Amino acid sequence: MLDALTRALGLVGLNSLDLIVDGDDFAILEVNPRPGANLDIFDGADTAGLFGLHVAACEGRLPRHWTPPPQATAMSVLYAERPLRVPRQPSWPAWVADRPAPGARIETGAPICTVLAAASSPGAARAAIAARTAQVYSKLHDAEDSAMFAAAKETSHHAP
Repeated sequence: MLDALTRALGLVGLNSLDLIVDGDDFAILEVNPRPGANLDIFDGADTAGLFGLHVAACEGRLPRHWTPPPQATAMSVLYAERPLRVPRQPSWPAWVADRPAPGARIETGAPICTVLAAASSPGAARAAIAARTAQVYSKLHDAEDSAMFAAAKETSHHAP
């Protein structure tokens, strides 16, 4: 679908398509004349990376081939299930990107961070994302619950 749209619109380089999928049906929201935000998870063995190949294509220099990544890759944006505060000294795993500022308040439904994974198969990458997502939620909620407990304890010591 995107190939047909880019040809019809005269777009060059890498483009992305935002859509909503419902079973076998889909609705196109927009065509972006640029790579999508998850471009880096599709980087292969080429030293220029996909963004470098995109720039070259926009300049009219199309590569002869592209080497796909050696592993299946996945990413997921985590959204707050409830209001929360990021710990003052968070310890983020290396596979977490787009990290919020320490102490930031995040409201329900707002993005928290991006989780990345690579594995030997698409199913294994999806499973890793699910496990890592649960781990980040647990760490954030445990840290917040501990902070609220400490605040309640501090308040009770100062009560008349």
